[in-house]
Amino acid sequence: MSDNSLLDWKLRLSFSPETELTNGARKYSITSEMGIYVDGEKTEISIFFPDDLNMNRELFIFLNSMNAVNKNGIWRISREMEVSKDFRKLMQGLVGAQSAVLSSAWIDKGIFKVEIIFSKNRLEKISSILLKNMDQTSDVAIEYLGPSGGMKKSLEDLSNRSNVSVIEYDFTLDQTKFADRIDALGNSWFRIIKSPYESRTVSAVYIIRDGQKVGSRLNEIIKGRLYEVEIHNPIFTEINNKIRKERIPVLLKMQALENGTMRYFIILPSIFSLELLGILRETGLMEMGLNPVIRRVQPIEEWLNSSSIFREVDF
Repeated sequence: MSDNSLLDWKLRLSFSPETELTNGARKYSITSEMGIYVDGEKTEISIFFPDDLNMNRELFIFLNSMNAVNKNGIWRISREMEVSKDFRKLMQGLVGAQSAVLSSAWIDKGIFKVEIIFSKNRLEKISSILLKNMDQTSDVAIEYLGPSGGMKKSLEDLSNRSNVSVIEYDFTLDQTKFADRIDALGNSWFRIIKSPYESRTVSAVYIIRDGQKVGSRLNEIIKGRLYEVEIHNPIFTEINNKIRKERIPVLLKMQALENGTMRYFIILPSIFSLELLGILRETGLMEMGLNPVIRRVQPIEEWLNSSSIFREVDF
């Protein structure tokens, strides 16, 4: 556990609205990691579980009622989450707060759980959002608010809960095509996408090495170290649209720029790894001249123990 992590505080919320999905998940003991997409007034979730040839008739009827899809031996439920406007406002406020990253979300037998990690120096803002949007009638409970141990600790907790993998790939940027983007953001950085299902505008938290140049577009959180910025990337948008269409619950996305090479890290349930690679192939990265190289597809606990990124970045 890092004592110097820049994202050093964590909030975990739980809630269980009375809906057909939560009642069914409780009845059939469904536990799943969860992808969350928040876009305006719409909150969409994706959950999954492996097919079972001995599935009972009642569960099959429930899945049909949820418009679940069985593909490659995986049942996938993707639907608009039935939550109050107050909850949407709460989640949008929390994920929208500077430095806040939606680091984990899952459903456990009908109870939704969400974790957000952030910089402690934004604690007053997080506290204000909670106090404005929660009252005695709220169906949202604060399970934890305190030290996070950093992103690595959050990923360790995730790996202890589920079979999760990381896909890492990279490509060399064409300096003539991307020079303006590199100059604006600095030439060496690590960033975490604040919510893994971005809309057209991508918000990311940037961790900058000491002494690195930073661009004027970055919103400062911790001087010289931690920043936030909104970017627009049509490649992200296309990949996200395909992921949502296939109901794949991507859990976290991180990226790094090092000496003109972009490194991508996508964290997702291991059972979806091959499908995600197929989406990357279909997106046309090679046709764009980016020529991606797949570096690893690895269980997350192995990656946490071996990757140099956790020695290089204080997150």
